[in-house]
Amino acid sequence: LKKQNEMKTVIILFLACIIVQVLGLHPLRFDPVAFPSNPNVGSGQITLRGTVVSATDVKDTTTGVVFIGGSGPTKRFETTKLQLFNWQATPPIQNPNICNLTEELLIEPFLTLSVDLSIFLGYTSMLIDKRSCFYPECNNMPCDSTVTQNCVNTSMLTPTDYVLDTISSIEYLVKNYNVNASNIVIIGHSEGVSIAPLVANAINSNPSLNIT
Repeated sequence: LKKQNEMKTVIILFLACIIVQVLGLHPLRFDPVAFPSNPNVGSGQITLRGTVVSATDVKDTTTGVVFIGGSGPTKRFETTKLQLFNWQATPPIQNPNICNLTEELLIEPFLTLSVDLSIFLGYTSMLIDKRSCFYPECNNMPCDSTVTQNCVNTSMLTPTDYVLDTISSIEYLVKNYNVNASNIVIIGHSEGVSIAPLVANAINSNPSLNIT
């Protein structure tokens, strides 16, 4: 059975390669990355962790995309639990709590979108864990009073911290990948939508940010 599954995997990968070639799609590459945040961040300098999704066959400079997650300790792929209910039992408007929960799905919209941007357009995307996530160095606990190792002083978190983290992500993309510094796209969800224009303003008003 194990050999059969392995053979199926090989066949699927082979067919996927053919489809990519026929349709002119770009093959993908996923790089786990870690880099220091700006030292002036109010809640403390940490090591930002994320994933870079890129096309392996793009030789010219390409568009860089940076994703900003919503409020709370969101992970890099913006993982969300989607609950599916059986709405046939009772009308959902009356009392959705008594409907039968039939299935739970985990969706990762940032990952899906970044893959599509790379496959179809050849873009390079940066997806990072927000600094409010709980890192292993913190023993999976938030650090509310002190900044220790890679812990974050959550009581000092401000939108400016997320702005500076996004700028650090852009700088990393420009320095380490074939990304056009003058062609950066910022995509945000929920709170990230309000952070995105702040990032754009900070970059435009401060040439010393070393984006280029």
